[in-house]
Formats: sequence, C-alpha cells, structure tokens
Amino acid sequence: MGSAGAVLDYSTLGAGATAPTAFDLELVSERTRWLRRRFLWFCAVSLVLQVLVTVGFASDMAAAPPVAFGLNVVDLLVVGGGYLFAFAYVLRARPDLATLLRLGMYVAAIIPCFSMLFMRVDMTLNPASWDFGKLPSGAVWALVAPFSIVMGHTIACLFIPWTVRECLRPITVVLFVNSLIITSDLVFTIKTAGPRWVAFSSMVGTVLLAPTPGLLVCWWRYSRFRKRFRLVFESTGYRQLQHELAGARRVHESSLPPQNFLTSGPVRLAYVYEPMRQIGGDILYVHPPDDPKATTLSVLLVDVNGHGFGAALMANRVIGEIQRLYAENPAAAPHEILCALNRYVLLTMAKNACFATAVCFRLDTVNETLEYANGGHPPALLRRRDGSTVRLEPQTYLLGVHPHADYCPQSERYEFGAGDALLAYTDGASEARNPAGEMLGIGGLAARFGAMDSTPDRWPQALLYQIIDHRRASAEDDTLLVSVYRG
Repeated sequence: MGSAGAVLDYSTLGAGATAPTAFDLELVSERTRWLRRRFLWFCAVSLVLQVLVTVGFASDMAAAPPVAFGLNVVDLLVVGGGYLFAFAYVLRARPDLATLLRLGMYVAAIIPCFSMLFMRVDMTLNPASWDFGKLPSGAVWALVAPFSIVMGHTIACLFIPWTVRECLRPITVVLFVNSLIITSDLVFTIKTAGPRWVAFSSMVGTVLLAPTPGLLVCWWRYSRFRKRFRLVFESTGYRQLQHELAGARRVHESSLPPQNFLTSGPVRLAYVYEPMRQIGGDILYVHPPDDPKATTLSVLLVDVNGHGFGAALMANRVIGEIQRLYAENPAAAPHEILCALNRYVLLTMAKNACFATAVCFRLDTVNETLEYANGGHPPALLRRRDGSTVRLEPQTYLLGVHPHADYCPQSERYEFGAGDALLAYTDGASEARNPAGEMLGIGGLAARFGAMDSTPDRWPQALLYQIIDHRRASAEDDTLLVSVYRG
C-alpha cells in the first residue's frame, strides 16, 4: 500500500478484477482472527506432543547409538524449535491472513517433512527401536508412514481452519516427500518381492487416502463458518441499515414544515406524507418557513423520480437549491422558481436519468389570489366555497427534460378567498391501484376531495385513509397530500 490516504489501486489485480465487497473484507478480517487463535493452539499442542513423545521414548534414545541419539536431539530441536518459533512469531507480530497461510505450510508441511527424514534415518541407524522382525527398514517405514501422515495432517486440519484448497497444499508436499523416500527404498534397500509390494501399495494408498479425513474436516467446518458468518453479517448489516435509514428519514423529514406550523393565521396548511420505503423523494417546501402570520405564502411540491435512497439523495440536493432560490428572491413568482429548478435539474441531475415534477403556488391573502405554475406534476385541485372543484393542470414538461430556453411556464392566477381550499399531491395518491389493478385516478381523488365534509386540516389524513382502503396493500410509490386553505 502507498502512503496514508492513498486510493487503493485494484487495476494491478489483473483483467476483470474488482474491488472487494464489504462482505469479503469482513470475512477476511474475521477469518484472520479465527485462524490466528487456532494456529497458536496448534503450535502449542504440537510442541507439547513433541516433548511428550521425546520423554516417552527417552530410554530408547539413551540406548541408541551416538549418531542416532544425536539425530534424535537434532529432531527435537528442529521440530520443537520450529513450533516454538511459529508460536512466538504469531503471538507477537499478529500477521495477516496471507502470512498465516504461509506459516501453515511451514508448520504442516516443512516441519513434518524434516521429522519424516529424521525418522527414516533413525530407522536405519537404530533398527532395535523399530523391531518389525525381518522386514527391512524401508518396508518398516512404508508401514509406519501412512499412520504418521494421516494423523499429522488430520490434527493440523482439526486445529487450523483451512479451506479445502488450502488444506491440500501441505499434504501434497508431505506426500511428495514420502513418495521420494519410499521410491529410494524400493531402489536401494528393499530387494525382495513381498516387502516391495507392501512399500509400493503403502505409497499409492497413502497418496489416495491420506488427505481424505483432513479434507472432510476442513470442508465441513469452513462451510459452517461461512454460512454462520454470512448470517451474522447480514443481520448486523440489516440492523445498521435500519438505523441509518431512520436517521436519513429524520434528516429528510426535517426539511418538511412542522405539522403545527400553519394551524392559525390567514393561510393554513396541513399535510401527510407516506414514503413507499422508510425514505422517499417527495418534497414539500413552504416559504417563508418561520412566519405563520405572513400574508404572502409560497408552497412548492416536488416529486423526484424513483424511490428509496437514490430518490432521497436527489431530493435533498433539490431542497438545497430551493432554499437558495428563495433566500435570494423571496418574492419569486411560481414560474420563476420552476424555470430555475429546471435549469438546476438539467445541469446536475438529468445526466443520471434523474428528473422531477413540480408544482409551485404563491398565495396572497391581501389580494385574495392564488398563483401557480405546474411542471409535469399531477393537477392540483382548487375547491371553491360553493363545493365546485377546479383542476390546476400542468402547463409544461417535467424538470430536466428541456433546455432552459424551451422551458417557459407562465404563472396562472385564481381568486382564493375565505372558504376556498387547495389540494396538492404527488402521483402516489392518484396512481394507487386496488387488487384488481384499477387505478384510483385523478377523477377518483377529485371526487373524494369534493365530498370531504370534515374540517380542512383533517383532509390529507382522511384522503390517505381512503387511498389505503382503495389499494388494500402497501404503497407502490411515495404519497404526499397537502391541503392549503384560508383561515
């Protein structure tokens, strides 16, 4: 790795290589910790076994010829010292996974190979300790080696959590060395047919069967480890995602006006928001955001296409632009806001196939007027004091489709006096489908809106209940309902 803060370069991994996923990284980290613990246990147990074997055969070693005795001492120092070195290194250096796997080859292949060579030479130098009757030392080795190899490899696999491929590497080296030893015995020390057949059969049988117990152990254990780890990882990730979604939803909904913001004064507002998931892409912005007594009020609804995180991220970008526009020009007309938003979406979001619909209102209680501009948004519904309903249709395209010069909505003006009410909504309300696939539609929503007999502050919630009753299922899109009415 380069200097601190450097970007990881995965291009060096070869064609088709991709960056590791979070699952891969966590799996490697957890497996490294697991392998490190088990490796220490294996080295410690192997060292203790080596000492116990030496103590158990101390009398034989003492009675052995000097050369054989010296060889046994060297065997103890090399093998025991090797395990001790590996134990101390892992304990102090805490190596990574690749280093641990290389050390696994050292303790499960190199050290056993040295031990095999020492044992084979000892059989020649000290035949009294290996009394198998009239069998030559090569045939004795051929009988002893399979048990030694199988036991050593199986014990290593019981302790060290290799994968199937990893467990085959050390046993391959051990089997190769054993085959060389037996082949040399067949050439130089075993002369009769019976012992030669025993040695050859032992060599072939060991190659074919010795890896099996350890391989099965590693396959079973690593499969369980991976499944268990995936379950824990996904459960933890899901809980973390839910926590982050809750936080993201709080951030997104903090941009909505407080529910009790406009419950008094000349203009009043009520709304209800039901995102399809925990977070959505619908926007409701009110300006001024902190003066419920204002005589002029702007209300803006924006529906960013898509659902979930992606839509919410884009929606938050749009919210920042809306705040900037009204901060620079608090008296902006609805069509001016839509023109500016269209330019913003076109330049910053359309390249990612992200668009939006929007409808903007400006209410003047002094002149009792309502101005609006609609860019591809479902028509708002203006309910007169006599119960009649007027649709405020879209006048231009959705945001981000056409260049600024071709995007020319014009604000339209209506009377908005005492007793009048306005309903604006996103398409999650009008496009709700029942189990038969029938859409509620703008007409169905308008009919329900026109039949409302409760106070206007309860209309959004009452309409949402009717929409839910119509679809009889979870939402397929974000749903935002807003009623604005005169006090």
